[in-house]
Parts: sequence; structure tokens; C-alpha cells
Amino acid sequence: MEARRNKRIEGRHPYLYLDGIWLKRTWGGEVRKVALLVAIRVNADGYREIIGVFEGM
Repeated sequence: MEARRNKRIEGRHPYLYLDGIWLKRTWGGEVRKVALLVAIRVNADGYREIIGVFEGM
């Protein structure tokens, strides 16, 4: 997981999207809202790849 997170982004990517989504999570009987931050890159051919998903605050 650490290697994937620190992987170098190579090549040309004209678009980089950063977005967040709020989800409800249940852990040990407790329900909390959690933000997930998502990074998506798009290359010149339109191919999209998720390059990271991180739990926010």
C-alpha cells in the first residue's frame, strides 16, 4: 500500500481531478460520517485512473 501511495506519476496527464465524498460508516456499533478524498488522473486519450483514495477529517 505504501509503495502505491508513493508511486511517481509519469507521462502527460492534462487533467487531474480531486474530489471528496461523505459516507456513513459503522464501526463497533458507532455510526460516523467519514470523508473520502479521491484523486483521478486523465491522460490525453481520455483514460482515467484512480491514483489515490484517502480518508479525510
